[in-house]
This record gives sequence, C-alpha cells and structure tokens, in this order.
Amino acid sequence: MKWLKQILFLAAIVLAFSSRAGAQNPVCSQFSFTVANGLTATCTASAGINAGQILMISGSGVAPLTAGATSGAFAVALTQASSGQTLVVLISGQAQISSDDACAVGKYIIPSSSSAGNGHCTSLPGSAQ
Repeated sequence: MKWLKQILFLAAIVLAFSSRAGAQNPVCSQFSFTVANGLTATCTASAGINAGQILMISGSGVAPLTAGATSGAFAVALTQASSGQTLVVLISGQAQISSDDACAVGKYIIPSSSSAGNGHCTSLPGSAQ
C-alpha cells in the first residue's frame, strides 16, 4: 500500500506542474523518475536561467526565485536556458545549488535575500527553508 501512496503523490506533482488553469501549453512536461536522478521535468523558461538556480513558476514558464522570497520554490535548474527555451529541472532529489556565499557540508540552504535564484548557507534552519 505504501508504494501506491508514493505513485499517487508523484502523479499529483506531475498534474500540478504540467498544467495551469486555462492554459493551452503546460509549463513543464516530460516528467521522469529514477532512483539515481529523482523526479525531473522539462520546463519552459520565462527568463534567463543558469544551472543550479532555485526556480519558481512565473507567467508561462519557470524563472529564478525572487531574491528574498520565503515561498514559491519548486525546483532546481539542471541545465541553462534563455527565455522561451526549454530546460531540465529537478523537482525531487539531490542537486548542486548556486549559493551567494561559501557553503559547507551540514549547513542548511535557504533562498538568498540578495541574489535571485541563489541559495544562502546558514547554520540553523529558518522559516524560509
């Protein structure tokens, strides 16, 4: 029964990110899950994106998470793209995240308050994690 719950959870994620109310084209498509890579998807960029940036849904695509945001993060860019191009994102799994400061193993990553799409290392978890 546990595996059924996991499949239903993954199906809910796919539906949530593959369509928008009233939209003709999905923000993300081509979802894939492997044990090695986690849950990935192909998404359309609505702004310039670099690999490692934390992303949010923005307009008709994905964009770097706004500096100082405390919610809205949903994926990490695995590839780069210009506005209107497609990129591969990681929704669940492990990825390298761009950071606005030096980061060490064992630290928490929260959204940067000064740099859009970047993380910020901290010793203690914050409300924005």
